Amino acid sequence: MEPVAAPATGAGGAERAAQSSPDAGTDGPVPGLSVAQGPRLRAHRPLLPVAPAFAAGIWAADRWVLPFPEAFAAACALLAVCAVSWRRPLRPTFGAVALLLAVAALGAARVGLSRTDSEAGLGSVAVEGAILTVRGTVAGDVVVYGKALTARGDEAELPQPEAGRRSAFVLEVDDLRFGGGWRPAPGLVRVSVFSALPAVARGDRVQVTGRLARPPAPLNPGQFDYRLYLERRGISWTLRVSGADAVTRRGGPVGGTGLLSRARRAACAFLEGALPGGQGRVASALLLGARSALPSDLEDAYQRSGTIHVLAVSGLHVVFVAAFLWGGLRLLGVPRRAGLVLLLAGLVGYAGLTGGSPSVVRATVMAVAWFGAELVTRRAEGGNSLAAAALALLAWAPGDLWDLGFELSTLAVVGLLAVTPRVLAAWTPAPDPIARLLPPTRWERFARGARVFVVGSVATTLGAWGATWPLVAHEFHLVTPGVLVGNLFVCPLVALALGLGLMLLSLSWLPALVTWPLGYALGGVLLAMESAVRLLASLPGAWMAVPVVSAATLVLYYGSLGLWSWVPPSRRALAGLAFGLSVAACSFARDVAPGPPPLGLRATFLAVGHGTAVLLEFPDGTASVYDVGCTGAMDAGAEVAAPVLWSRGVRAVDRLYLSHPDADHYDGAASLAERVTVREASTSPYFLRAPQGRAVLEALERRGVPRRTLLAPTEVGGGGGGDGVSLRLLWPPGGLEGAALDDNDLCLSLLVEYGGARLLLCGDVEAKGIDGVLSSLGAERVDCLAVPHHGSKGSLDPRLVALCRGGYAVISSDARFVSPAVRAAYAAGGARVLETWRDGAITFTFLPGRLEVETFR
Repeated sequence: MEPVAAPATGAGGAERAAQSSPDAGTDGPVPGLSVAQGPRLRAHRPLLPVAPAFAAGIWAADRWVLPFPEAFAAACALLAVCAVSWRRPLRPTFGAVALLLAVAALGAARVGLSRTDSEAGLGSVAVEGAILTVRGTVAGDVVVYGKALTARGDEAELPQPEAGRRSAFVLEVDDLRFGGGWRPAPGLVRVSVFSALPAVARGDRVQVTGRLARPPAPLNPGQFDYRLYLERRGISWTLRVSGADAVTRRGGPVGGTGLLSRARRAACAFLEGALPGGQGRVASALLLGARSALPSDLEDAYQRSGTIHVLAVSGLHVVFVAAFLWGGLRLLGVPRRAGLVLLLAGLVGYAGLTGGSPSVVRATVMAVAWFGAELVTRRAEGGNSLAAAALALLAWAPGDLWDLGFELSTLAVVGLLAVTPRVLAAWTPAPDPIARLLPPTRWERFARGARVFVVGSVATTLGAWGATWPLVAHEFHLVTPGVLVGNLFVCPLVALALGLGLMLLSLSWLPALVTWPLGYALGGVLLAMESAVRLLASLPGAWMAVPVVSAATLVLYYGSLGLWSWVPPSRRALAGLAFGLSVAACSFARDVAPGPPPLGLRATFLAVGHGTAVLLEFPDGTASVYDVGCTGAMDAGAEVAAPVLWSRGVRAVDRLYLSHPDADHYDGAASLAERVTVREASTSPYFLRAPQGRAVLEALERRGVPRRTLLAPTEVGGGGGGDGVSLRLLWPPGGLEGAALDDNDLCLSLLVEYGGARLLLCGDVEAKGIDGVLSSLGAERVDCLAVPHHGSKGSLDPRLVALCRGGYAVISSDARFVSPAVRAAYAAGGARVLETWRDGAITFTFLPGRLEVETFR
C-alpha cells in the first residue's frame, strides 16, 4: 500500500475536483466517440483496457503453457481481423474485441519468448546435483538472513552481516564451466551461500562455484510455493555454495548500471556513518530501498502497523523526490521546460539509484508520463499513466505480474484514483455562498486546513488500504486496520524524514561539521517514527492474523469495488456495492470459520527441516501441537505450522507441548502464538532450568498464553482427551531436580492412543530417558514412533527399534543430518521408515481398527 499526501485543495477543492473528474461524469456518450464504444470509454485513456488484456495473456500463458510461435501467430491473426473489421462496415465493437484478444495473445507470446530464452541458455546445459562454476553479474541486492545458534542450541541474534548467517542473491549468468572449458549459458540463477557476503553487492561481477539444484518445492499443505515464485521470475535453478570463499569478486559494476550501483553503495555508507545508532539503516531503507540490513523486529513492527509501505520505495517517495527536485530547480531559476526535462532525468536516475524495483519503476513511469504530458502541453490522465506504466513493466519483465510489490503498488494507485475522489466528494460539504463573503478568521483558516489534512489523509488511506488489504491478507495472513489512524501520525514524519534525507544526501560532499545538524535532525525524526510505529503495532486491534483468504473472496471483493468505481455515482451503484461486498464478506467469513473435525485422530508430522513440529487433530474438533522449531533460517511457526493449521481449518491450538529447551523444538512457538490462538503451553518443570526455556515461556505469556506444568505419569486432560482419545504423559516424573540428567533425557514424552493404535512422541530423549519411557509404556509396541534426535547417529537404540516393529518410524530432519545406519536399523527391524525431508508432511489418520498414512509428496 502506498498512500500519498492529500492535495491541499481547500474546503471545496475536493468537491470541484470530483465534479471535474472523468469518473464523476455522465451516463451518456462522449462527444466525438462512437456510441458502440460505450459511454465509459474515454479518448484520453486508450491504454486503460489494453493493460489488463496484456496481463490476462500473461496469466493464461502461466496457467496453460503456450509456446511462443503459436501465441505470436494468434496475435498476428487477431490483429489482421481487427484491421479488416475497421476497414469494412462491421461493428466497431467486434474490432475492439479482436484488438484486446490480440493484445492478450501478445502477452502470452512474451511469456513464451522468456521461457524459450531460459531453455536455450542455462537450462540447456544444467544438470541437477552437478558441481559447476559460473560467471556473471549480481542482479539484485544481497540479502543476509538466518539465525545463528550457540552450542546449546539457543538463538543468538547477531548484527547483519555476520558470520554464521546465510546470504542469497540472483546472478545473471554469462557462462559456466562444467566438465571442461567455459561455455556460454545465459540465464538467471539464485545463489544461496552458507555465510555472510559483506564484500559483494549489486552490479558486481563474480565467479561462483557450487552445487546446482532445482528450487525447493513446498513440503507442507498451505506452504508458500517458492519454486513457482522463482520460476515466474525466470529462475529455474539455484546454486548452493558452502561458504564465502567459493564466491570470487572479479570486478565492480560497469557502465551506467555500475555508476548507479556505486552511488547507491556510497549513499548507504554515508547515511549509516552520518546517523547515530541503527538509524542509518532505517534511512537507507526509507530513501534508497536498502532493507536487507534492517533489524527483523523493527521490520515486523512496520509490517504489523500497516506502515511497511514507507520502507518500500514507491509512489510516495517518487512524489517527494519530484517535489524536492522541482523546488530546487525553481529556486535556481531554471526555465519551466528545461526544468521539466531535468526533473524527468532526475526521477529516472532516482529509480536506478533505488535498485529499480517494480513498484518504483511503475511510479517513475507514471511520473514520466505525467510530466511528459506537461512538457508537450497535453492533458495528463492518472488511469492512462498507470496503464502505460503497467504495460512497460510487463513487456520488459512479464514475471512482474506475480511480484507482490507490483500488485500492491498498482492496486494502491487504482484505489487512489477510483475510490479516494469519491470519498472526498462524499465527505466535503457544499460551500456556503454567504460564508465566502466574510473574510475567515485565523482560527477558521486553521480549522479548515486541519480538516482538509485529516479528511484528505483518511481518504487517501481508505483508497489505498481498501484496495490492497484483501491481497495482503491473502499473501501475509495479516490485516492492519490500525493504519487508518496510524498514517495520520506516520506520514507527516515520513515526509519530514524524506525531505531531510534528500537534503543530507545532496550535501554529502560537504564536511561532516556542516552536515551534522541535518543528520542529527534526521535521526530524531526517524526515532520518533520508529516509536510511533512500535506503539501502533502494540495497540490492541491494530493488526490481526487471519487464515487463508480464498481466491473467490478476492474476485468478489475486487469485482464489487471495480463496478462501483466504474459506474456513475447513484443509489443503484451504492446498492450494488453493498450487495457485492456483502457476498464477499460471507465468503470471507467462510474462509475464517473453523473447518470440520476429522473422523478419527489425525497426527501430522510437519516438514520443518532439522526440527520437530507435530499437529494433533482430535475428533471433537480440538487440536494440539507437540513442539514447533527448527534450525536454520526458517521460522517453523510462521512459515510452516501456521499455514498448515489454516489450510486444515484449525483456528486455535488448545495445548502447545514443548518437550525440552532446544531451539529446534521451540523457536517457532512465539510466532505461532501470534498467528493462531494458543490456549495453553504445557512443559515439564525442568524446562525452566535453561535460560532459553524461561525466555520462550515469557514470550508466550506476553502473547497471552498461560503455562501449565506437567509431571509423569499422568493422563493429560483437555486438548482432545474425549471421544475415545487417550493422551498419557510417560516421562519425566518429579524428583529429578538433582539428578545428573541433561535436557534431552528430561524430554516431555507423550503417548497418544485412539482406536487401538498408539503414537509415541519423545523429542530428543536419550538412554536414561528411554529407560523411564519404556518403564511407563510397558511391553506393548507402538504403531508410530517419532525417532528421537532426528535420526542422527547417536539416536540409535535397539529397544526403540523393537518397539515399532511392524509400524512406522518417522524421522523429522534435513537429509544432511540423518544417519544411514539409523535408517537401515529401523528398516531391518520391520518398520517402514518415513522422512519429512523426502516425503514432506506425513499424516497418520487413526480410525477404529485401521491406520491410514498419507505423505504430501
